[in-house]
Amino acid sequence: MTGVNSFRLAMAGLLIRANPLWNDIKTFSGWFENERRLTDSDEYQDAIRIEISCEGFARMPDGDELTPLQNWRRLWTFLSNFGIRHLELDSRLESNQLSDMLTLLFACRRDLRQAEPRRDDSLASRLRGNGGVTFACALTRIHDDTLSVSYSYCMTRFSRLVAWFKKRQRHLQDHRALFRAAPRYGVVLGLAPLGVFLLYYINGSFWALLFASLLAAAGVFATTYFFFMTVGSLVYDNEEKAFRLEKANAKLRLYADWIHGDLERARAVQQMLLPDLTNMPMADRLEWGARFVPEEEVGGDYFDAAYLDANSPQTPLPASYSTGTSRLAWMAGDGRWIMYLSSGCGGR
Repeated sequence: MTGVNSFRLAMAGLLIRANPLWNDIKTFSGWFENERRLTDSDEYQDAIRIEISCEGFARMPDGDELTPLQNWRRLWTFLSNFGIRHLELDSRLESNQLSDMLTLLFACRRDLRQAEPRRDDSLASRLRGNGGVTFACALTRIHDDTLSVSYSYCMTRFSRLVAWFKKRQRHLQDHRALFRAAPRYGVVLGLAPLGVFLLYYINGSFWALLFASLLAAAGVFATTYFFFMTVGSLVYDNEEKAFRLEKANAKLRLYADWIHGDLERARAVQQMLLPDLTNMPMADRLEWGARFVPEEEVGGDYFDAAYLDANSPQTPLPASYSTGTSRLAWMAGDGRWIMYLSSGCGGR
């Protein structure tokens, strides 16, 4: 973001707050973050889609006209002026990101109304380009009549500071070292205000006391500011890690369910392929027995029995040398084919 664009955004942020549109932006952003997710189904959605009409109405793609959507007609009219008819909003977007994105559109509203941007490097041309504009940890693009905003993780300065500190102070990566260091740093920070008293006691000067007080206040402010910004960056990074872990876990659960279903289908196929022990060849001279125990993996050997002639039964044992329902079905068919060839019906 260049200096000119940053200035335009700053001015747009002041102007939009005096516009009635700002009330729609704030209430819609808060609704999207706090209430819209509660009205969604339990199944995770990557994006939430909204359709906008030329008259300033909005609805969901399934035709559901949610009542809250009709409360922000100024916002829908504002977007429809740019030819936007569809919204695709990442479900992870926060209210401040939506507000910043809409402020970005407000800053370049004149250029967006034009069919051809005046400059190729303008915000409007970048918004309509394939790369879009990355702003407020979100990627905003306008493609045809669709405005899409995707959540984009961005490492903060304090996250980099924490990573640098961990690399330099490896002994503090152990939580026990932090627990042991806490009293020492607490004592140092607690004794710091006493310096103001000592300085006044030694010099007895009002100006010295004022200077020491201002210095102590600045130190307390800097310490508090860095503490909360660092903790906030750690929480932000942990939220991103938790999201990626949850998404990976969801994929693993889906894969596990798929494997379980495949095993159930394979078990059913295997049961259908087992011979009927009540109708086996040479049952008057042989006692047939079988036991079916499904395994956690589809594999093993399959057996069947049939007559070659009046006195010679055949029992082929084709091996299931791979896993999966398709391999099992192929193996069973292979066994039947072996019996067919062995009986002489298939030729030599």
